[in-house]
Amino acid sequence: MTPLALTGVALIACLCAFVELAGATTSTPAEKWVIAQARAGKLANLERKFPVVSDRVLRASFLEDLLTDSIPGVTVHRRGVRIAHAIVSGPLDLANAEVIHETWLDDCEFPDAVDLGHAHFHKLLSLTGSRFKGDVNFNGAKIDNAFFIRNARFAGPVDFRLAQIAATVEADRSQFADVTEGVTFNSMKIGYTAFFRDARFAGPVDFQHAQFALNLEGARAQFTDLKEGANFRAMRVGQFALFHGAKFAGPVDFGKAQIGANFEAHEAEFTNAEKEARFNFIKVDGAAIFHNAKFAGLADFRNAHIASNFEASQTHFGGRTYFDSIRIDGRALFYDPLFDEAVYMTDAKLLDLVLAAGQKRVPIKLKRFDLARTEIARELMVRDVEVAHLIAVSLRVSGPTVLSTLSVTARAELDLSSFSTISMSNVSWPSNAALHLGGMTFQKAMIDGDSSRVLHELIERAAYSADAYANLEQSLRRQGQVTQGDDVYVAMKRRERREVLKDIPRVRSLALDCLVRYGRSPEWAFGWSALFVVFGTWLFWGRENMQPRDPESSPTKYNAFWYSTALFLPVVRMSDTDDWMPREGRRFASVWVRVHIVAGWVLIPLGLAALTGVLK
Repeated sequence: MTPLALTGVALIACLCAFVELAGATTSTPAEKWVIAQARAGKLANLERKFPVVSDRVLRASFLEDLLTDSIPGVTVHRRGVRIAHAIVSGPLDLANAEVIHETWLDDCEFPDAVDLGHAHFHKLLSLTGSRFKGDVNFNGAKIDNAFFIRNARFAGPVDFRLAQIAATVEADRSQFADVTEGVTFNSMKIGYTAFFRDARFAGPVDFQHAQFALNLEGARAQFTDLKEGANFRAMRVGQFALFHGAKFAGPVDFGKAQIGANFEAHEAEFTNAEKEARFNFIKVDGAAIFHNAKFAGLADFRNAHIASNFEASQTHFGGRTYFDSIRIDGRALFYDPLFDEAVYMTDAKLLDLVLAAGQKRVPIKLKRFDLARTEIARELMVRDVEVAHLIAVSLRVSGPTVLSTLSVTARAELDLSSFSTISMSNVSWPSNAALHLGGMTFQKAMIDGDSSRVLHELIERAAYSADAYANLEQSLRRQGQVTQGDDVYVAMKRRERREVLKDIPRVRSLALDCLVRYGRSPEWAFGWSALFVVFGTWLFWGRENMQPRDPESSPTKYNAFWYSTALFLPVVRMSDTDDWMPREGRRFASVWVRVHIVAGWVLIPLGLAALTGVLK
């Protein structure tokens, strides 16, 4: 190597040494101490080392270089970078950075913006207890281990969109104070459980499309934004979603969320009467539990799918509540709920439905309970309930139905409803046009007192429906109560005559009722026939009251009974009627002959038709 080349190399080496020395000389005492602790794998607690707050300042550029191994001659210990109680001066920019060390920046203060967008932390990242006064960006960040922000405070907007955390996220007691943009976790992916217990969200919160491999725990979390609220729509939780005691001051949306196990919100409060709590299309593979929860406004569970039980004991629903088209594969249990407004559960599919007061037996009061077209595979139990409007059109219950201490005060519509076994005890219904039972069917009824009589009286009080009578008649006949079934049929025809038929059809109906009791008593026709024959026998008594039909003939025998019988029986011809007729001058008897014949032609065919079942 030439002397000139050796001189150049020496000059460059001196320059590099000068640059390194200059960097070292410009580092603050706090930064030098942090480097020393990082090399030794020890915690750099600046609060203990530097009692004066102003001495704890670390430049953001220094921190960037330390975390990305960009400080010449500095090798970080395998335990990683551990810093506590630092004040980071200037915007921290770690966007797209590769950080291979465990990183602990606990109880630190970041007065300026922090950008970790698309940064890759190969190990744990902890920001526990730290305070962020500017914008914080975790958009697209990737953490291959756990992420801790317990007790952290964020004054500005926070962006976790598309962040990927391989293990646990611990954000218990964290505070997100920005009221304008709030915090977004949209499409964030968590490889284990996320903890937001006792967290505080002052602005809008967005968990849309977020994914949690195990649990999402938000017990006692508070969502205080009134306008946009909290949005969990279409998020996915592998196992449990827990919001015990959580408070939602604004709208909340869990629509289309997918929960792998239970969704539990014991004592949760949805306090905004003007905004909705939406659970429509939510899919829960376990139970949905809302014991002692409070909904101040509308609660929407339409088209939800719950694979196990839906439980809402002592839950307060302050607004309209919608369960339309919900599917509950387990039991729907409502013990001691409080409904301030109407409840809609139309087109639902349930295993069991229980709406009942608890041990104190305080009646549950509802303005409207709508079960139209709902299908219940097993039991329906309604106990200690007072409802103004009960709508159960086309309700189908395949198992037992138990109605106990039920009072329907304004309107009941059970048209086309179907029950297997129905049991009623201490039940009161509205009367006349407010009670509709048209097309209601059941296999068996068990009611206080005489079941058939009570049901019959109930149908009599309801708005007229031929189907209601027919179904009761068929049920009684299936149980072998033929006489009671006939009574129901006759009652139906008589009510039809009173309320439906007019003019000639009404007269015809009256005649059928009087003569054969609408075919259910064929003996009535024969009884009337006997009366006509007896009356005819008396009217045509005595040969002196009769005369030969043919003056030239002189019949010798006459019997009034046979004469009356021969006149009355249609088709049958007997010599008595051929030989005799009432004596001249007996005008009434002569007219009665025609009446007698016509009566026979009416009563005998009617009796035979009723007897053979032709007349029904």
